[in-house]
Amino acid sequence: MPSLDWDNYLKAPNVSAAEHKAISAASFAGQRETIGKLCRTLRPRSVLCMGAGFLNDIPLDSLIAENADIYLVDWVAGITEPSFRRDLISERDGRCTCLIAKCTADRKKYCAGYAARDATPPSHLPASADTCGNFVRVDDAGGPSCASYEPAAFPRHLKADVTGGVADLFARQVPAIMRHAAKPQRALREAIQASARPRADAPLPLADHSIDFITSSMVVSQFDFEPYGYFVRNLYRHFGQDALARGGDALDTLAATLRTNLFLQQTDAHCREIARLLKPGGRAYFSIEVLHREQPLDHWFYVDAAGKALEIVARHFMFDLDTLPDIVNPERTDMVHSGTSIVQAYLLVRPSS
Repeated sequence: MPSLDWDNYLKAPNVSAAEHKAISAASFAGQRETIGKLCRTLRPRSVLCMGAGFLNDIPLDSLIAENADIYLVDWVAGITEPSFRRDLISERDGRCTCLIAKCTADRKKYCAGYAARDATPPSHLPASADTCGNFVRVDDAGGPSCASYEPAAFPRHLKADVTGGVADLFARQVPAIMRHAAKPQRALREAIQASARPRADAPLPLADHSIDFITSSMVVSQFDFEPYGYFVRNLYRHFGQDALARGGDALDTLAATLRTNLFLQQTDAHCREIARLLKPGGRAYFSIEVLHREQPLDHWFYVDAAGKALEIVARHFMFDLDTLPDIVNPERTDMVHSGTSIVQAYLLVRPSS
Protein backbone atom coordinates (compact mmCIF):
# COMPACT_ATOMS: atom_id res chain seq x y z
CA MET A 1 0.00 0.00 0.00
CA PRO A 2 1.51 3.40 -0.93
CA SER A 3 2.53 5.81 1.80
CA LEU A 4 0.33 8.64 2.91
CA ASP A 5 1.44 11.95 1.43
CA TRP A 6 2.65 14.37 4.12
CA ASP A 7 1.04 17.43 2.52
CA ASN A 8 -2.32 15.69 2.21
CA TYR A 9 -1.98 14.39 5.75
CA LEU A 10 -1.67 17.99 6.93
CA LYS A 11 -4.80 19.23 5.20
CA ALA A 12 -7.18 21.29 7.33
CA PRO A 13 -10.15 19.51 8.90
CA ASN A 14 -13.21 19.45 6.71
CA VAL A 15 -15.07 22.03 8.80
CA SER A 16 -15.45 25.77 8.41
CA ALA A 17 -13.68 28.22 10.71
CA ALA A 18 -17.05 29.14 12.20
CA GLU A 19 -17.97 25.51 12.88
CA HIS A 20 -14.60 24.85 14.53
CA LYS A 21 -14.98 27.95 16.69
CA ALA A 22 -18.39 26.81 17.87
CA ILE A 23 -16.87 23.49 18.97
CA SER A 24 -13.47 24.51 20.34
CA ALA A 25 -13.25 28.20 21.21
CA ALA A 26 -14.27 27.75 24.84
CA SER A 27 -11.33 25.40 25.45
CA PHE A 28 -8.90 28.21 24.68
CA ALA A 29 -10.76 31.14 26.25
CA GLY A 30 -8.42 31.35 29.24
CA GLN A 31 -5.28 31.42 27.13
CA ARG A 32 -6.85 33.98 24.79
CA GLU A 33 -7.61 36.22 27.77
CA THR A 34 -4.06 35.87 29.11
CA ILE A 35 -2.49 36.70 25.76
CA GLY A 36 -4.80 39.71 25.50
CA LYS A 37 -3.61 40.97 28.90
CA LEU A 38 -0.01 40.55 27.81
CA CYS A 39 -0.64 42.52 24.62
CA ARG A 40 -2.19 45.38 26.56
CA THR A 41 0.72 45.33 29.02
CA LEU A 42 3.64 44.86 26.63
CA ARG A 43 2.24 47.04 23.79
CA PRO A 44 4.09 45.04 21.09
CA ARG A 45 4.63 46.53 17.65
CA SER A 46 5.07 43.09 16.08
CA VAL A 47 3.40 39.80 17.06
CA LEU A 48 4.09 36.30 15.75
CA CYS A 49 1.58 33.55 16.55
CA MET A 50 3.16 30.12 16.05
CA GLY A 51 0.81 27.24 15.30
CA ALA A 52 -2.01 29.77 14.98
CA GLY A 53 -4.52 27.29 13.51
CA PHE A 54 -8.13 28.47 13.80
CA LEU A 55 -7.00 31.41 16.01
CA ASN A 56 -8.89 30.03 19.01
CA ASP A 57 -6.31 31.47 21.41
CA ILE A 58 -5.54 34.70 19.50
CA PRO A 59 -7.13 37.93 20.85
CA LEU A 60 -7.35 39.77 17.53
CA ASP A 61 -9.01 42.78 19.15
CA SER A 62 -5.98 43.33 21.39
CA LEU A 63 -3.47 42.84 18.56
CA ILE A 64 -5.32 45.19 16.21
CA ALA A 65 -5.81 47.79 18.98
CA GLU A 66 -2.02 47.90 19.38
CA ASN A 67 -1.71 48.42 15.60
CA ALA A 68 0.73 45.50 15.62
CA ASP A 69 2.32 43.87 12.60
CA ILE A 70 0.69 40.44 12.88
CA TYR A 71 2.16 37.18 11.55
CA LEU A 72 0.03 34.03 11.71
CA VAL A 73 1.96 30.79 11.15
CA ASP A 74 0.70 27.25 10.75
CA TRP A 75 1.92 24.23 8.80
CA VAL A 76 -1.65 23.55 7.59
CA ALA A 77 -2.35 25.57 4.45
CA GLY A 78 -5.47 27.72 4.22
CA ILE A 79 -6.45 27.58 7.89
CA THR A 80 -5.54 31.00 9.30
CA GLU A 81 -6.96 33.13 6.47
CA PRO A 82 -10.66 32.15 6.79
CA SER A 83 -10.35 32.17 10.58
CA PHE A 84 -9.11 35.76 10.56
CA ARG A 85 -11.86 36.86 8.20
CA ARG A 86 -14.51 35.14 10.30
CA ASP A 87 -13.26 36.58 13.59
CA LEU A 88 -13.35 40.18 12.36
CA ILE A 89 -17.14 40.39 12.57
CA SER A 90 -19.25 39.79 15.66
CA GLU A 91 -22.92 40.36 16.31
CA ARG A 92 -24.80 41.34 19.42
CA ASP A 93 -28.49 42.23 19.63
CA GLY A 94 -28.65 42.37 15.86
CA ARG A 95 -25.75 44.86 15.56
CA CYS A 96 -22.52 43.93 13.81
CA THR A 97 -19.08 45.05 14.90
CA CYS A 98 -15.91 44.91 12.82
CA LEU A 99 -12.73 44.73 14.88
CA ILE A 100 -10.82 46.74 12.29
CA ALA A 101 -13.36 49.59 12.25
CA LYS A 102 -13.64 49.57 16.04
CA CYS A 103 -10.12 48.95 17.33
CA THR A 104 -7.66 50.90 15.18
CA ALA A 105 -7.31 54.15 13.26
CA ASP A 106 -5.00 52.50 10.70
CA ARG A 107 -7.75 50.41 9.16
CA LYS A 108 -6.24 50.04 5.70
CA LYS A 109 -3.34 48.20 7.33
CA TYR A 110 -5.65 45.23 8.00
CA CYS A 111 -8.31 45.54 5.26
CA ALA A 112 -7.75 46.95 1.78
CA GLY A 113 -11.52 47.08 1.33
CA TYR A 114 -12.07 49.52 4.20
CA ALA A 115 -13.92 52.75 3.44
CA ALA A 116 -14.86 55.51 5.85
CA ARG A 117 -18.51 55.78 6.82
CA ASP A 118 -20.61 58.62 5.41
CA ALA A 119 -21.98 61.13 7.86
CA THR A 120 -25.41 59.66 7.09
CA PRO A 121 -25.09 55.89 7.06
CA PRO A 122 -27.07 53.66 4.71
CA SER A 123 -30.54 52.83 5.96
CA HIS A 124 -29.59 49.20 6.67
CA LEU A 125 -26.96 50.27 9.24
CA PRO A 126 -27.56 51.95 12.61
CA ALA A 127 -25.78 55.28 13.01
CA SER A 128 -23.44 53.97 15.71
CA ALA A 129 -22.57 50.66 14.04
CA ASP A 130 -18.89 49.69 14.33
CA THR A 131 -18.54 48.85 10.66
CA CYS A 132 -17.15 50.69 7.66
CA GLY A 133 -18.85 52.22 4.66
CA ASN A 134 -18.20 49.13 2.56
CA PHE A 135 -19.66 46.65 5.03
CA VAL A 136 -21.73 43.99 3.26
CA ARG A 137 -23.01 41.31 5.56
CA VAL A 138 -22.92 37.67 4.55
CA ASP A 139 -24.06 34.83 6.77
CA ASP A 140 -23.01 31.23 7.19
CA ALA A 141 -23.66 28.63 9.83
CA GLY A 142 -21.35 30.36 12.28
CA GLY A 143 -22.61 33.93 11.97
CA PRO A 144 -21.87 37.04 9.94
CA SER A 145 -18.78 38.06 8.00
CA CYS A 146 -18.09 40.86 5.53
CA ALA A 147 -18.11 40.33 1.78
CA SER A 148 -16.02 43.49 1.27
CA TYR A 149 -13.01 42.32 3.28
CA GLU A 150 -9.82 42.38 1.22
CA PRO A 151 -6.41 41.24 2.52
CA ALA A 152 -4.00 44.07 3.24
CA ALA A 153 -0.42 44.39 4.53
CA PHE A 154 -1.31 42.52 7.72
CA PRO A 155 -1.82 39.96 8.97
CA ARG A 156 0.69 37.94 7.02
CA HIS A 157 -0.34 34.30 6.73
CA LEU A 158 2.64 31.95 6.61
CA LYS A 159 2.44 28.23 5.88
CA ALA A 160 5.56 27.00 7.62
CA ASP A 161 7.04 24.49 10.01
CA VAL A 162 7.66 26.17 13.39
CA THR A 163 10.48 23.70 14.13
CA GLY A 164 12.70 25.29 11.50
CA GLY A 165 12.08 22.35 9.17
CA VAL A 166 12.92 19.49 11.57
CA ALA A 167 9.42 17.99 11.46
CA ASP A 168 8.97 18.51 7.74
CA LEU A 169 12.35 17.01 6.85
CA PHE A 170 11.69 13.87 8.90
CA ALA A 171 8.18 13.41 7.50
CA ARG A 172 9.37 13.65 3.91
CA GLN A 173 11.83 10.80 4.53
CA VAL A 174 9.09 8.45 5.73
CA PRO A 175 7.91 7.14 2.31
CA ALA A 176 11.48 6.14 1.37
CA ILE A 177 11.99 4.49 4.77
CA MET A 178 8.88 2.41 4.20
CA ARG A 179 9.87 1.39 0.67
CA HIS A 180 13.30 0.15 1.71
CA ALA A 181 12.32 -1.67 4.92
CA ALA A 182 11.38 -5.35 4.73
CA LYS A 183 10.20 -5.46 8.34
CA PRO A 184 8.70 -2.91 10.78
CA GLN A 185 11.76 -3.21 13.04
CA ARG A 186 13.96 -2.06 10.17
CA ALA A 187 11.64 0.84 9.39
CA LEU A 188 11.75 1.98 13.01
CA ARG A 189 15.53 1.74 13.21
CA GLU A 190 15.88 3.80 10.01
CA ALA A 191 13.44 6.35 11.38
CA ILE A 192 15.36 6.60 14.66
CA GLN A 193 18.54 7.30 12.72
CA ALA A 194 16.74 9.97 10.70
CA SER A 195 15.34 11.58 13.86
CA ALA A 196 18.77 11.64 15.51
CA ARG A 197 20.34 13.79 12.78
CA PRO A 198 17.82 16.56 12.20
CA ARG A 199 18.55 19.70 10.18
CA ALA A 200 16.77 22.90 11.13
CA ASP A 201 17.42 24.45 7.73
CA ALA A 202 14.03 26.03 6.99
CA PRO A 203 13.63 29.05 9.29
CA LEU A 204 10.55 31.22 9.10
CA PRO A 205 10.92 33.97 6.47
CA LEU A 206 11.40 36.67 9.09
CA ALA A 207 14.55 38.56 10.05
CA ASP A 208 16.55 37.76 13.16
CA HIS A 209 15.48 39.70 16.27
CA SER A 210 12.50 41.29 14.49
CA ILE A 211 9.52 40.33 16.70
CA ASP A 212 8.42 41.93 19.98
CA PHE A 213 5.99 39.24 21.13
CA ILE A 214 5.66 35.57 20.14
CA THR A 215 2.93 33.12 21.16
CA SER A 216 3.38 29.35 21.32
CA SER A 217 0.12 28.05 22.78
CA MET A 218 0.14 24.29 23.28
CA VAL A 219 2.33 23.95 20.17
CA VAL A 220 5.01 21.87 21.89
CA SER A 221 2.33 19.55 23.26
CA GLN A 222 1.53 18.61 19.66
CA PHE A 223 5.16 17.60 19.02
CA ASP A 224 4.46 14.51 21.11
CA PHE A 225 2.00 13.38 18.43
CA GLU A 226 3.28 14.61 15.07
CA PRO A 227 5.02 13.71 12.87
CA TYR A 228 5.30 10.54 14.98
CA GLY A 229 1.62 9.82 14.28
CA TYR A 230 2.21 10.21 10.56
CA PHE A 231 5.03 7.64 10.74
CA VAL A 232 2.89 5.16 12.70
CA ARG A 233 -0.01 5.49 10.26
CA ASN A 234 2.36 4.57 7.44
CA LEU A 235 3.82 1.72 9.46
CA TYR A 236 0.37 0.17 9.76
CA ARG A 237 -0.35 0.72 6.07
CA HIS A 238 2.82 -1.04 4.97
CA PHE A 239 3.08 -3.93 7.43
CA GLY A 240 -0.40 -4.42 8.86
CA GLN A 241 -1.64 -4.77 12.43
CA ASP A 242 -0.73 -8.46 12.76
CA ALA A 243 2.93 -7.89 11.90
CA LEU A 244 3.16 -5.02 14.38
CA ALA A 245 1.50 -7.09 17.10
CA ARG A 246 4.06 -9.85 16.60
CA GLY A 247 6.85 -7.34 17.20
CA GLY A 248 6.03 -7.31 20.91
CA ASP A 249 7.98 -5.32 23.50
CA ALA A 250 11.01 -4.86 21.26
CA LEU A 251 8.92 -2.98 18.71
CA ASP A 252 7.30 -0.91 21.46
CA THR A 253 10.75 0.08 22.73
CA LEU A 254 11.86 1.20 19.29
CA ALA A 255 8.64 3.18 18.82
CA ALA A 256 9.07 4.90 22.19
CA THR A 257 12.67 5.86 21.28
CA LEU A 258 11.51 7.37 18.00
CA ARG A 259 8.70 9.31 19.66
CA THR A 260 11.04 10.74 22.28
CA ASN A 261 13.69 11.67 19.71
CA LEU A 262 11.18 13.51 17.55
CA PHE A 263 9.72 15.36 20.51
CA LEU A 264 13.08 16.50 21.87
CA GLN A 265 14.47 17.56 18.49
CA GLN A 266 11.35 19.50 17.54
CA THR A 267 11.09 21.22 20.90
CA ASP A 268 14.72 22.32 20.82
CA ALA A 269 14.43 23.61 17.25
CA HIS A 270 11.20 25.43 18.12
CA CYS A 271 12.87 27.17 21.06
CA ARG A 272 15.84 28.11 18.92
CA GLU A 273 13.54 29.68 16.35
CA ILE A 274 11.71 31.70 19.01
CA ALA A 275 15.06 32.89 20.41
CA ARG A 276 16.27 33.82 16.91
CA LEU A 277 13.22 35.93 16.20
CA LEU A 278 12.73 37.75 19.51
CA LYS A 279 13.95 41.32 19.71
CA PRO A 280 16.16 42.24 22.67
CA GLY A 281 13.71 42.69 25.53
CA GLY A 282 10.98 40.84 23.64
CA ARG A 283 8.72 38.29 25.28
CA ALA A 284 7.27 34.91 24.34
CA TYR A 285 4.10 33.35 25.71
CA PHE A 286 4.60 29.60 26.08
CA SER A 287 2.03 27.07 27.29
CA ILE A 288 2.02 23.31 27.58
CA GLU A 289 -0.22 20.55 28.93
CA VAL A 290 1.18 19.17 32.19
CA LEU A 291 -1.66 16.91 33.44
CA HIS A 292 -4.32 15.03 31.51
CA ARG A 293 -7.48 13.10 32.33
CA GLU A 294 -9.46 11.00 29.87
CA GLN A 295 -13.13 10.34 30.48
CA PRO A 296 -14.49 8.21 32.08
CA LEU A 297 -11.33 7.79 34.16
CA ASP A 298 -11.28 9.69 37.44
CA HIS A 299 -7.53 10.11 37.88
CA TRP A 300 -4.95 12.38 36.31
CA PHE A 301 -1.83 11.43 34.38
CA TYR A 302 1.36 13.47 34.37
CA VAL A 303 2.38 14.36 30.83
CA ASP A 304 5.97 13.14 30.77
CA ALA A 305 6.81 15.25 27.73
CA ALA A 306 6.09 18.45 29.70
CA GLY A 307 9.07 17.97 32.01
CA LYS A 308 11.38 17.26 29.08
CA ALA A 309 10.12 20.32 27.26
CA LEU A 310 10.66 22.64 30.21
CA GLU A 311 14.24 21.46 30.58
CA ILE A 312 14.84 22.52 26.98
CA VAL A 313 12.99 25.82 27.43
CA ALA A 314 15.17 26.62 30.46
CA ARG A 315 18.32 26.17 28.35
CA HIS A 316 17.20 28.89 25.94
CA PHE A 317 15.24 31.39 28.05
CA MET A 318 14.75 33.03 31.39
CA PHE A 319 11.31 33.11 33.02
CA ASP A 320 9.55 36.46 33.51
CA LEU A 321 7.29 36.11 36.56
CA ASP A 322 6.80 39.85 37.12
CA THR A 323 5.11 41.25 34.01
CA LEU A 324 1.96 39.19 34.61
CA PRO A 325 2.33 37.28 37.91
CA ASP A 326 -0.93 35.34 37.47
CA ILE A 327 0.40 33.67 34.34
CA VAL A 328 1.92 30.88 36.43
CA ASN A 329 -1.47 29.79 37.77
CA PRO A 330 -2.38 26.48 36.05
CA GLU A 331 -5.55 26.48 34.00
CA ARG A 332 -8.01 23.59 33.86
CA THR A 333 -9.72 23.25 30.51
CA ASP A 334 -11.95 20.71 28.79
CA MET A 335 -10.49 19.81 25.41
CA VAL A 336 -12.96 18.69 22.74
CA HIS A 337 -12.74 14.91 22.13
CA SER A 338 -9.59 14.60 24.26
CA GLY A 339 -10.51 14.80 27.93
CA THR A 340 -9.51 17.47 30.43
CA SER A 341 -6.14 19.19 30.61
CA ILE A 342 -4.17 21.20 33.12
CA VAL A 343 -2.28 23.80 31.12
CA GLN A 344 0.75 25.64 32.46
CA ALA A 345 1.88 28.93 30.88
CA TYR A 346 5.07 30.95 31.16
CA LEU A 347 6.37 34.26 29.88
CA LEU A 348 9.85 33.83 28.42
CA VAL A 349 12.66 36.28 27.73
CA ARG A 350 16.01 35.71 26.04
CA PRO A 351 19.09 36.00 28.24
CA SER A 352 20.96 39.24 27.61
CA SER A 353 24.12 37.39 26.60
